[in-house]
Amino acid sequence: MASDPDGITKLQRFCPERLAQSAPDRGCGENRPEDDSIANALATAKAAEQVELDLTPGKLEKDSDPVLVYFRDMRTVSLLTRKGEVAIAKRIERGQVLVLKTLSRSPIVLKDLLATGEELRQGTLSIKEIVRFDHDELTEEKIKNKTRQVLRIIDEIDRLYQVAIKQVAKLVECTPRSK
Repeated sequence: MASDPDGITKLQRFCPERLAQSAPDRGCGENRPEDDSIANALATAKAAEQVELDLTPGKLEKDSDPVLVYFRDMRTVSLLTRKGEVAIAKRIERGQVLVLKTLSRSPIVLKDLLATGEELRQGTLSIKEIVRFDHDELTEEKIKNKTRQVLRIIDEIDRLYQVAIKQVAKLVECTPRSK
């Protein structure tokens, strides 16, 4: 291990022998408690330089190696069968449909969808930003057709949303109010 000349030099500046040589008339040669602590720090620093750490990996026990424990646990887990994979895929699809239904029934999402339709009509938003295309070759004609198709769907959603608002208003009028 390389020595730190700056650290040792700093400690040697406060070494009692050096202080005694520089100012003999002040009585620095006497043994004071702070002089002992400085000398001990210097001795500890020199001893630390000579100590070499053994960083070789020790022999791990079978129970303490995390990789072996993981693989041992994985052996007990059975792999998916085709039937199990199909069941999981169906659950995922049902979950996606449920999320879409829930989102589509939210008034906030509907208003945002209608605002997106307006942005498409005004040309401030491109259909490529909201629809994922599977086609490698996108032509202007395909983009225009998809834009018209999406705008027709959004218009139908807007029409149905307006019908729903009217039905809710009628329902509110018909319900008896408690006094």
